[in-house]
Amino acid sequence: MASLVLWTVLLLTGLRTDWLAVLHMDRPVLADRLAERYWDDFARQAVFVDEAAVTHPVNTLLRRLCRANGMDRGKIKLHVVQDDEVNAFAFPGDHLVVYTGLLSFCHGEGELCGVLAHELAHIERGHVARTFVKEVFLSAFTSLLSGYTGVGEAGEVAGMLSSTAYDRAWESEADRLAVDYLGHAGLSAVPFSDFLFRLDEKEDFPAYAEWLSTHPDSDKRARQVRRMAQERNIPSHSRRVLPRGEWEGMQQAVSALQEDGEEQ
Repeated sequence: MASLVLWTVLLLTGLRTDWLAVLHMDRPVLADRLAERYWDDFARQAVFVDEAAVTHPVNTLLRRLCRANGMDRGKIKLHVVQDDEVNAFAFPGDHLVVYTGLLSFCHGEGELCGVLAHELAHIERGHVARTFVKEVFLSAFTSLLSGYTGVGEAGEVAGMLSSTAYDRAWESEADRLAVDYLGHAGLSAVPFSDFLFRLDEKEDFPAYAEWLSTHPDSDKRARQVRRMAQERNIPSHSRRVLPRGEWEGMQQAVSALQEDGEEQ
């Protein structure tokens, strides 16, 4: 029992400590050096999709958001990865990873734009490097206790920077900025809100335990996004960004990839 209590205290302390500030280390430099190792490991295991029918629509939506918000699209390294998990995450070094499971889950380009805007916010506000270092600390601490010294599976690496890795304040900030980014691009935030509502139905996480989580539950986030959009007078409808039929073509291509994966 004493060991369990000690482990818990050390774990919580580690998660809440800004170790780079304590050690007077340069966050971007350290994060980039650590990220190289983890990214190489992830890239060796991930199945990257280079099919234009899939990557082009995602790139078009990302370009629209970057251009409207004064961001350098050229610095963002977009990767579409074949994986059924509903996930997208930003990685140090300006990598932005989108899983095909997310593309299948989205009910339209507006929902995907909301997710992309949210991840861009994490990049722009510097959340990625800070969260990455924190998660590496947690992984190293766990490995020390278990005796395991490997980097981990691709899914574990991805989990380091998925939405659940960020604390509540950063998730809320990313949602707020995502609403602003969408508004500047002439896009509605309602689809992003709808996405979060549906994600809440998918999540197997008891509402009463939300305060134990590192991020707000999706239902609450959805309501906050809709409220912020109303406060900013962002229209509830937006014009289509992709040419007619391109979104449907992407969904069909993703479905074909998933079927091929199941057969293999």
